[in-house]
Amino acid sequence: IWVLDEQGRRLAADPAADGPVPPELQAVALRALASGQPVHTGLYRDASPNGPVWLDVVAPLVEATPGARAAVALRIDAQRSLLSDLETWPLPSRTAATLLVQRVGDTLVGSQGRRPLPLSTPDNLAARAVRGEVPFGRAVRATDVSGRSVIGAVRPLSGTPWYLVARIERSEVLAPILLNAVWIVAAGLLAMLGTVFAAVRARDRQALQTARRHQAEQQEQLRARALLQAIADASGDAIFAKDLQGRYLVCNREASRLMGRPAEQICGHDDRAIFAPAQAAALMANDAQVMHEGRVLSYEETLDTADGTCVFLATKGPLLDDDGRVAGLFGISRDITQ
Repeated sequence: IWVLDEQGRRLAADPAADGPVPPELQAVALRALASGQPVHTGLYRDASPNGPVWLDVVAPLVEATPGARAAVALRIDAQRSLLSDLETWPLPSRTAATLLVQRVGDTLVGSQGRRPLPLSTPDNLAARAVRGEVPFGRAVRATDVSGRSVIGAVRPLSGTPWYLVARIERSEVLAPILLNAVWIVAAGLLAMLGTVFAAVRARDRQALQTARRHQAEQQEQLRARALLQAIADASGDAIFAKDLQGRYLVCNREASRLMGRPAEQICGHDDRAIFAPAQAAALMANDAQVMHEGRVLSYEETLDTADGTCVFLATKGPLLDDDGRVAGLFGISRDITQ
């Protein structure tokens, strides 16, 4: 903690503080004194190349006597608080990371002050988002600063020049060693399926304008669907999606195995063509409740399958079209018989 005079010079400091007032802090102190409002510097590195990254908050002190003005500065070592929190990923991962970047002219600079990245870098995740090529907050496939293929998302931090980047290497998402975590990954991806479904419909309408755009959009859709199908087929749970009439739109390999027929004989049919009448009626009643209430619900469902009579924990949620209306549902069923 420092106390600064109205020229931004240091009047007092706690015993641990040392050195001159940084230009960034002095400039913000003058702004705080002029406006009478608290101001922060944002993240910045001091003069030494490998020095700490600071975040300073300055509050003006104004007495009743005119001219008797000063400011209190709280100096925070961001490397020991904010930035160290960013390095902690919430799930076990060997490649996942979060970082802060900001635009400086035609470059992107990270909070660690490493080599700036040109904003024109073609497939870089942060550069594409800042250029406006992909929406903020949407998971996309891109590359990181080292050119590795990643899946990630970017969000602007309101009131600051910084962007938060979260990414994980694509190879880790698809690696066989993560089969035990497919339930978590598949549930997260399928929860976003409503948004993907709306985006695909919007792209399809735009693709009708020219044959070239139509072909490009088709290729992009095939890649996205192939990725989702690959993840779903790796799951030991039955994963599926249905339309408003209860007809299957997609199903993964495990769902097809349990129903005892190939996917092409399942898609386009509802549960009455696959299960016993009473079981089909119960499934369709649960589906109707999910689509009517428009929220994620869980059920225990007993079905005759290729493995005999099994009890499943089914988690079902609504699929929304681009106008926000319910267009069907998705589901994940886990065998809990044992």
